[in-house]
Amino acid sequence: MKIVIVHQHYLMPNHPGGSLFNEFARLWSAAGHEVTVLAGNLDCATGVVPARYRGRWVAREADGAVTVMRCIVPATYTTGYAGRAQALPGFTLSAATAAATLPRPDVVIATPPPLAALEADATRRGLANVRFCGVQPRHRMADFVNACDLGAAVLQDHPTFRTVYPNKVFDCMACERPTLLAIDAVIRARADDPAGNAVMGRRGRAWVLAHATRDSLAARYPGIMEDRVARS
Repeated sequence: MKIVIVHQHYLMPNHPGGSLFNEFARLWSAAGHEVTVLAGNLDCATGVVPARYRGRWVAREADGAVTVMRCIVPATYTTGYAGRAQALPGFTLSAATAAATLPRPDVVIATPPPLAALEADATRRGLANVRFCGVQPRHRMADFVNACDLGAAVLQDHPTFRTVYPNKVFDCMACERPTLLAIDAVIRARADDPAGNAVMGRRGRAWVLAHATRDSLAARYPGIMEDRVARS
């Protein structure tokens, strides 16, 4: 299949951030699919456009066997919420320009941008018991997760999050960390039960290995996409 992924924050080589779609693109390409990613040219962790992309509306490069087209993201993206809102049409236009040069794909996958970092808010509120370790390369993330006693995902009180969870939940489970999707009373209970936490961690890892490794997910998704294409 020809698969196009529209993901503004597709990671640049060895950069920090969510790597789920980098892994999916790599695995789908290795399985014989033709994968193209329409991504932004801005490093979302630093707010800087690398020199090799500057002054170029669209820059084509290879990430292994995956074709990546780095599309311009307006500089207003780094100037707060209003700036991001203004930058979105710019990325949309540059990505649409890149898409127009591609053969007709079988499947298009689009992802949303990440939320802003909370570090400034923690500083404003004087939360001295909250530590931010800065951006880290993805190959170090397993070490950071393994250094934790618990993993936590703070979810908005919305029906969507009764069945959909952030990727970090599965990362924590894979590292045998007990993982919380609730706050306050549950956290207090877990703080006093290290033996129970260890049991939760082992169960979580066993479940991820059985159902949610990136290899197994990447292997299942093309079948679902091919079925949708066949029905269309």
